[in-house]
Amino acid sequence: MDFGVTGLDLVLETQADVVQCAALPFGFCRLSLAAKPGVTLEDLENATVATSFPRLTTEFFKEKGIRTDVIELSGAVETSVRLGVADAVVDLVQTGRTLKENGLVALEDVLSSSAVFISNKNAGKPGWLYA
Repeated sequence: MDFGVTGLDLVLETQADVVQCAALPFGFCRLSLAAKPGVTLEDLENATVATSFPRLTTEFFKEKGIRTDVIELSGAVETSVRLGVADAVVDLVQTGRTLKENGLVALEDVLSSSAVFISNKNAGKPGWLYA
């Protein structure tokens, strides 16, 4: 396949070897760190953090100088705190409704994402996209 549409978050998480041709005006969301109200970033030292984005989450905490145990989950990651599996989550957030329903608040954004138009390295950037 030469071209496709995916989320910037997935391109960065997988370190996909693709050309990002254009950001698209839809699919806006944030990859956010969330925990129970009152928890601070510093409180997460040696905590367990659940996410579907283990590489980006590990990099985020490394840059902050905070040691965590990052566990990879798929599906409804935000339920892991309520179920006692994790102390915090890093998950995609659009409106924040699901976080609120699970008793969580966003502490900090890891990155902003949207849909991106990509191509494989051999296809390059399509000229018609810039016409």
